[in-house]
Amino acid sequence: MNTPYYLIENSTKITFIRAGCSSVQADTPILHELILKGSNRTWDTLKSEFLAKDFSFTFLESYYYNITGNHIEKSDYYSFGFITKDGFLTNAGTVFADVCPLLQSRVFCTRWNGLTKAPSTIDAIDDKEFSGNILQLLQESQNFIKIHNQKIWYKTPDSRIEKESFPERAVFEALVNALVHRDYGVVGSEIHIDIFDDRLEINNPGGMYDGEPVQTQDIENIISTRRNPVIADFMTRIKLMERRGSGFRKILNAIKTSSGYNEASLPKFTSSAYNFTIILQNMNHQKDIAPTANKLTKTQKLDFIPSNDGINDGINDGIKLTDKQQDILELIKTNPQITNIELSEKTGFPRPTVERAVKALKENSFIEREGSKKTGIWKVLKT
Repeated sequence: MNTPYYLIENSTKITFIRAGCSSVQADTPILHELILKGSNRTWDTLKSEFLAKDFSFTFLESYYYNITGNHIEKSDYYSFGFITKDGFLTNAGTVFADVCPLLQSRVFCTRWNGLTKAPSTIDAIDDKEFSGNILQLLQESQNFIKIHNQKIWYKTPDSRIEKESFPERAVFEALVNALVHRDYGVVGSEIHIDIFDDRLEINNPGGMYDGEPVQTQDIENIISTRRNPVIADFMTRIKLMERRGSGFRKILNAIKTSSGYNEASLPKFTSSAYNFTIILQNMNHQKDIAPTANKLTKTQKLDFIPSNDGINDGINDGIKLTDKQQDILELIKTNPQITNIELSEKTGFPRPTVERAVKALKENSFIEREGSKKTGIWKVLKT
């Protein structure tokens, strides 16, 4: 257990690790992690160079109170493992501070155009880079994915069936896994979220902490080993994860209980010595957008409408607005002079999405324009 072990040759000390079927020389990040393991320590328990008095935890304290109903006292930060006795932040403390001083505490999000990262002259539809504390990164990442998580619905004789491209619970568990278990010791690294037409990939630095590739294990019965136990313990306190290491099972269960589930919808988990990737399949990406459409009657097929940014004009159920259209309509009601740019800023929706939603509202007689495009106002006809 006293890692690392060295091969000494000609006064040179080298450590090797297993990578697939080969043994390769460990680079600096891997060697550093082996040294920590050998001394029975983890990265998040180490003292940072930052004085605690120079940082605040307002965001964390507000979140903690909303979840637990209790205020965080100064002494709690020591018991959480965020501050050392001599007044410095631990590494765990840095990732929960309002202004996280670590450059590697970042998430890069991209919605690619197609199935690869370079499919055509238009590579990406949308991209964002987020930095900050771990709770902010979770919130911002969820919001980015939500914007691009299309929902479709179709009617059966006695109900309405809805399908998200990526089940929200599965996305949440995958993001928490990446933020909690990533290797923060790799300076210059970040989490990457890549959304393609057919899948969502979440890639974080650092493989499985026990070194065993995840693809060789039984996903539903993996023994929990935590690279960052202090971070994981606090995330458990605020009910964002559990101690039992059930995140993978929750991802699988969220997929299996989703409408239209089949074996092809199962997520994929892969890891190497340096990274970990979760791939969630787009459950709505198929030639026949409604899997049961061939079995529906002619009338029912007419009622099948994708609930995305287009016009949601349900034929037998009246005109039904999408959530995005409803949000934009509410903003127009409160401010008839609002512009498309302002709508995009307030909702966080991309400009083309706002323009399509406004067009749908106009064509379905929810709103009309009085006056010119520059000086006119919106008139709400119905809600």
